[in-house]
Amino acid sequence: MEKNDFAKANTQQAKHRRMWVTAGMTALTVGASIAGPELLDEVQTELGNNEPRTTVTKDSSPLVKVGNVLFSSRTAAAETINNVVDANGGNHSFKSTQTQVTTNFTGSGTGFSNASGSYDGQSATFTTLTNTSGQDQGAIAFNKQLDMTASWTMKFNLNLTKYNTGGTTGLVTGNPANGAGDFLGLVLAPIAPNKLGTSGGGGGSLGMGEEKKDDGTTVPGIPNAVQWGIDFYQNEGDATNLVNPTDGTGGTLLGSDGKDGTQVAGFRTTDASGKLNTVSGSTGFESFDHSTGSSLMGFSGPGPDSKTDDGWAGPSDPNLEAEMTATYTYSNGVGTLTIKADNGTYSASKQITITDGVNSTMSVGFKASDGAKYSQKGVTIREFDLTLPTADTKVNYIDKEGNAISGQASTTIKSNVNDTLGIVTSGASTNTTGTAHTFTAPTIAGYTYTGTTYGTAKSTTGPLTVSDTDANNIINVQYAKNSKLTTVFVDQNGHVLSTVPSVELGTAGTNYGGQKATDAADYADYTAALATAKSNGYTGVSGVYSDSALTTKLGADLSAATFGNTDKTVYVQLTPAPKTATITYNKATGLSTAGSTAQDNAVSASPTSLTGVTNDKYPANTIQVPAGMTATIKDAAGNTLDTDTSKATHLVKNSDGSYTIVGAFSLTSAGALAVPSYTVTYTANAVKMIQQYPDETRSNAGTAYGSYSAAGVVQKSGYVSFVDGTKANQTPAGTFGATDKTYTITYEAVPATAGEVANEPTVTAALAAVNAATTETDYKAALAAYNTAVSAAQTNLNNVLAQAAAGQATTQQVIDATTALQTAISDAQAALDAAKAQAKTDIQANIDDINTQITQIQADIDAIQALADRNPGDTTIAGLLADAQQRLVNAQSQLTQAEAALAAVDSAATIADVTNLSDGADQNQAAADSARTIADQDLAAAQAQDALNLKNAKDEATATAETTTTANQAAIQQIE
Repeated sequence: MEKNDFAKANTQQAKHRRMWVTAGMTALTVGASIAGPELLDEVQTELGNNEPRTTVTKDSSPLVKVGNVLFSSRTAAAETINNVVDANGGNHSFKSTQTQVTTNFTGSGTGFSNASGSYDGQSATFTTLTNTSGQDQGAIAFNKQLDMTASWTMKFNLNLTKYNTGGTTGLVTGNPANGAGDFLGLVLAPIAPNKLGTSGGGGGSLGMGEEKKDDGTTVPGIPNAVQWGIDFYQNEGDATNLVNPTDGTGGTLLGSDGKDGTQVAGFRTTDASGKLNTVSGSTGFESFDHSTGSSLMGFSGPGPDSKTDDGWAGPSDPNLEAEMTATYTYSNGVGTLTIKADNGTYSASKQITITDGVNSTMSVGFKASDGAKYSQKGVTIREFDLTLPTADTKVNYIDKEGNAISGQASTTIKSNVNDTLGIVTSGASTNTTGTAHTFTAPTIAGYTYTGTTYGTAKSTTGPLTVSDTDANNIINVQYAKNSKLTTVFVDQNGHVLSTVPSVELGTAGTNYGGQKATDAADYADYTAALATAKSNGYTGVSGVYSDSALTTKLGADLSAATFGNTDKTVYVQLTPAPKTATITYNKATGLSTAGSTAQDNAVSASPTSLTGVTNDKYPANTIQVPAGMTATIKDAAGNTLDTDTSKATHLVKNSDGSYTIVGAFSLTSAGALAVPSYTVTYTANAVKMIQQYPDETRSNAGTAYGSYSAAGVVQKSGYVSFVDGTKANQTPAGTFGATDKTYTITYEAVPATAGEVANEPTVTAALAAVNAATTETDYKAALAAYNTAVSAAQTNLNNVLAQAAAGQATTQQVIDATTALQTAISDAQAALDAAKAQAKTDIQANIDDINTQITQIQADIDAIQALADRNPGDTTIAGLLADAQQRLVNAQSQLTQAEAALAAVDSAATIADVTNLSDGADQNQAAADSARTIADQDLAAAQAQDALNLKNAKDEATATAETTTTANQAAIQQIE
């Protein structure tokens, strides 16, 4: 690196960046060989002339080692700029030794001065920061701001004239205390390096904080600054273990020297406005005095000749020196600054939150400040190891119009700020160890390099001086495009055809200006592409255009196109061939007449084909779906279409339940229609026959437009059941529509026993009316009339008996009433016994018939199961099997109800109860008969589906065989 490089540094605040090194890309790693011998003296100087050169031989090519870096002794070779990731080879570290302070550090402030001397056997610079005049401050800082996300180490000496010292005694009055001043230490501040000594208040403001002067003026502080050092004077807000020296007292007998007091070492900070943050207590501050300065801080030296001395023994001869080491590290947004005394016990650390735009880059240096009390203070900077701030430069590869070259993405080069980057055609040197880097332009096929512009102003004069702001760092490498004519084939919609590749006509670098495209030597490539187009669904050319929007037509064919002085592209629009995709429909079977009609109407209202042209969208179409049914639509490959719009071919479900097939007449690579056909398969939806009871819901499964069996109604002792308001012991068999079928079950109480008045004519007539009622409305009215008749007859009987007891009734009246009562009881019992006997016979016959139906349904199930095993995956047969199994469950339920009715006959209290049980068993038998009928229908439908599957398999095998035969014949013809 140039010795005066840091002197040329930009003092503006640098942008915060993370340091990184790309392994394998740096030319400074062991084994790299790009730097020439002309760089060795420069690197030797930058490494402090303290690293020996070691010659290493590899493959007879000598390598020179300086420090831990290997360089080739041969001439450095330049790289093409697009291959460079880091112009410095990933090495952004820098070490400044005590011999390079005046080159790499900047001084400022009234108290600053440098003096040459020697330290530890080498030349060194002794920097004074406060002199012997008081009321001054001074600073020295590294002449570039540092990236505070990178680590660094600083070795330095703190140089003093003296510690705080008490005043001496006097004859009459004592002498004042000999304070050493205010502050000396290391400072990190987000300001330019050359402003450190002139910013911040003096005296008790420690050269960093805001100072309010006696004249009413205010000296602004340095915002967000951090400093470590020695505070010599206790002001308000300072550490409490800092004790000021005291004056001596007078008198030859009682006078005495003042106390020396202490000084403290620790960290201080300013807030965002530059005000010095106060200290609470003494935490974080180590105090020391004359007796402990050596052990704690490592100070050594003779000290001042006199307590009143305020200067060193000489410009480069401090009275007291303490070797210190400052180490800074960074992790996860927090920097840690650690200060250690090399020869003392002192060690302290401070964590610093790093925020972009606030303190992400800071100047690092030393500062001292004095007020009324003063002494010469300063530093000797022995060594500074750091990482330099870097910036990124964007390199664009563009044509003469400024457009990015296709396939040549922009690249980025990292380099140290203030390095220079340039493009040259000869004499280039990558020079990873220096500050000036030159590269060659990459070779890009079909282009010729013409020049380079630099920076946002696009200056044609290079090189680019790298700014700390990435946006300013731009290099545009410009090229001219070789002339050629490209033909792009597009369809009728202007879309580029992937099946017909574009063709480049003309030899690269040859100017065919004005020449017709048809005259090109490689015009045959175009005609071959056109032949490909004709075999891929196109019949010819409909026009040739100069723009992709197809707004400017050159002519009917390529003979209208000519070459130009620059690349040109013309768009050849092809005429598409007509295409048709067929649609077939598979109808559901086993439907009712209404269902079959709805299905037929849907098919007749739906298209049987989609017509259009190659690569065009499908026309508007609507696949109707009957209510209560589902349509499954598959393409020729068996893929089921869905409503996923991300797929090229998909469905749109319309508000009325119909579907629209969305797609295009795309072709395969062989030119065939990619989807030649679609199949629509209708299936009936699952529905239920529902019995809605007052306190529960029961249901039997079924399918839309299918049939359902009669189902017994749960009987309640002492009640008569009604189905949808009509007296019934079962819900009837029937046929589903598109949705569920629901029956509402209600109950009414059976007539109460009339007892003594059962044979009264009015009672028997009323009972007959109840039994004859078929609707729930009539039944309730008849039951009310019956209850009224029974009550009236009973009242009349009671009146007769009461009259008899009172002697008011005749003997004959009593005899008639008694006889009628006994006869009614006897007749009622006889009739009830006869009804029970007949009911048992009838119900047993019902049970025998239901068992017969169950046996036949099970036989149907076994036959359908065999067909399902032979047709795995056939959902139609599987559905028929499930339906037949449900019919078996239904029949078994009817059997259970009939057997329960038979068992309940003996306990029936009335003939009406017996009649209800017998009627229920009849309905159970009817429901079982219906279940058997439907199971038989399921078997027939399954057998038909099995036959259809067998036919389809045979047809497919035949088609495959014919396709194979055709392919074999074509192959034989090609061989011949």
